[in-house]
Amino acid sequence: MGDYAKKRAQVAKLRDLLRALAELGEGLPSREELARADASLSELTGYIQSVRDRLQHVPTVEEVGSIVSAANALQGILARAENSPVLSLALGVEPSRPAARPRPIPQVSTISLDEVTQRFGELTIDQLRDTLGDERAMPLSELQAIAKAVGARAGSRLGRDALVSNIVTKIANLRGYRSLGPS
Repeated sequence: MGDYAKKRAQVAKLRDLLRALAELGEGLPSREELARADASLSELTGYIQSVRDRLQHVPTVEEVGSIVSAANALQGILARAENSPVLSLALGVEPSRPAARPRPIPQVSTISLDEVTQRFGELTIDQLRDTLGDERAMPLSELQAIAKAVGARAGSRLGRDALVSNIVTKIANLRGYRSLGPS
């Protein structure tokens, strides 16, 4: 290899070096990019510091344990106050009252539609109304059983007079349907 070939090889290496330096220069950040990166890192470290500060204020299991035991003690005192009139008065808590005994459910007598028609079939509408309306002769439970048998509305909130009226209307309608039917 001659001098010329050596120089040519050196020039080629120099060109490669310059090209590499140019590419290196293009890949480097600008001052603005460095400033933005620095600002982002400062913001990130500030956030991490604020998280660290907040973490120091989070209560530990040991600290909360005393609060839980104090709450349990207060619950025990309040539970005793419900049963003790003196303690409930001192704490300003209403003492618990004994639960009301459930009312016995009245036995509702049952009666069939055939029994109703046999019992009241011969009565006129006015006589039927008078018979059913007599409180001494016809207790409310029996009225409700009759209402159930004839299919009349017999709600618990329905008054006696309305119940009698519903029953009389149903019986009158049943009589009318039977008189229209085949004989």
